[in-house]
Amino acid sequence: MIDKPVAMYHGSMQIFTQMVMPFLLFCAIFLKWNFLIGIAICYYLFVLCTHLYLQYIVRYVYVTNKKKSVHLFPGEDGELSLQVVNGSPVPIVNAKYSFHLDASISVGNKEYERYMSLGQMYSSSFIQKPNRCNEYAVPLSVSQRGVYKLERVSLMVNDIFGVATVYYPSIPSLSSEIVVFPMLKVVQNVHLLQQDVYGVDATSRSIYYDESAVVGTKKYERESFRHIHWKATARLGELQAKQFQPVYNKRFSVILCLTDSKWKCIQPNVEELISYTAFICEYLTKQKITYEVFISIDKGNRPFHLPMGGGNIHFAHVLEALARIKNNFSLLLTSPFLTECAKHGEQNSTYVIIGAHEEECRGWTYPYYTVNQLGQLMRGGGR
Repeated sequence: MIDKPVAMYHGSMQIFTQMVMPFLLFCAIFLKWNFLIGIAICYYLFVLCTHLYLQYIVRYVYVTNKKKSVHLFPGEDGELSLQVVNGSPVPIVNAKYSFHLDASISVGNKEYERYMSLGQMYSSSFIQKPNRCNEYAVPLSVSQRGVYKLERVSLMVNDIFGVATVYYPSIPSLSSEIVVFPMLKVVQNVHLLQQDVYGVDATSRSIYYDESAVVGTKKYERESFRHIHWKATARLGELQAKQFQPVYNKRFSVILCLTDSKWKCIQPNVEELISYTAFICEYLTKQKITYEVFISIDKGNRPFHLPMGGGNIHFAHVLEALARIKNNFSLLLTSPFLTECAKHGEQNSTYVIIGAHEEECRGWTYPYYTVNQLGQLMRGGGR
């Protein structure tokens, strides 16, 4: 493995330069073959020019590694780019770059040559003018959730006559990435989240109101002194109270359990559970309800936690967090994970637990819903 650009002459060129040419030059001098002397001088001038060209390439040509994120859903097309800087005064006339891709991604351009024997390796040739920074787009088609990059990126630059090549060190992966969000899989009975649960009785009536929005008056019923509507009281001759606009002030804690408690590994249907979580969060976002997210990824004996928030920006953060889940992540067991969620979760919020079995939720003293393996939303205790 090389750690800096290396210029190498091709084998036949090295043999001719180091062995054949000195012998011919020796014969030309002692046998006075002037035409051979002229050929030798021209040849060594050619070698000198090639050497200088390669030195320019080694010093001034490189691949940039800038951070860029492209966000897609499965089935959509996007592109990553590769930037090559030629800061030298000579053009690049014969060069090739190559890279590897994950098996779930395909290149949507026939200009890229795929090497089947090397798996998902692609390459493309290019030329470039001097003192230019060119960007070479790689159109991609994605089919699965995840984060993908151009990996093992290599660059080779040949001289004008193709007798020598500059090999650049392979870059393990570029910083630019495609973030593929999870599919949104429908959760049945999701409308239950619109109801408040106090004890065992469900109600759609809000107990909260907006004091800045007065919608009328009502008979005074021992409300706060500041709630008295003095103008209406003077007009009607009896105490009247302000009637406020009711508001829906519910908060949710969405909990995603990735761990299979029996085998202590990631659940086999993890993609479906992630899709259910994305759907729940989209629903809460559309209903303008704030929520936080816990995922059973081990972050130093604590789960991954996305704090309480709402709106499209918050939902985008959730989708990105779900997209970055990998099968090799260290996970927390479900029981201690739920304990941590209860300890660090927002007070007075209702929990939506996804991926946990009903027996794992027994003893949970907070209002909660569960989403089972079939994507059915139920109130805690199977109600």
